[in-house]
Amino acid sequence: FSIVPLDTAALEKPEQKERLGEWGGSSSALWTTSVTESAALGGIRIADAGDTGDIILRAKVTEIEPGFVGTVYSRPSKLLLSVNLERPDGSVIDLVEIESSTDSTESMKSAGERLARNLKMTSKYLVEYLTHRSR
Repeated sequence: FSIVPLDTAALEKPEQKERLGEWGGSSSALWTTSVTESAALGGIRIADAGDTGDIILRAKVTEIEPGFVGTVYSRPSKLLLSVNLERPDGSVIDLVEIESSTDSTESMKSAGERLARNLKMTSKYLVEYLTHRSR
């Protein structure tokens, strides 16, 4: 497998950048690292940067809700990714939608921290799917 950087166009809206702060810019790198680490634990080989694997993982943020912490009401964060599994010629083999949500609590106040956790969880879910699919 090889990984294309995460398409974060949904994170580029000014209100998202303001709420996500530093994590908005580094989310693609964090997701790629998380997928690579999870894959290694699952026995799946991810091609080195620049190399093309037999299957390319192309992920895109399709929905994001940073959530918030309030005194009376809190809303959890939500991240929805659409991941294409493609052949090197661009043909799509499979499409997987992955969702993760993190409760907004006093210990998880920052929208960036919740995004980071959701990125790590979606990478874990993707690797679980790939492990199951490649059996």
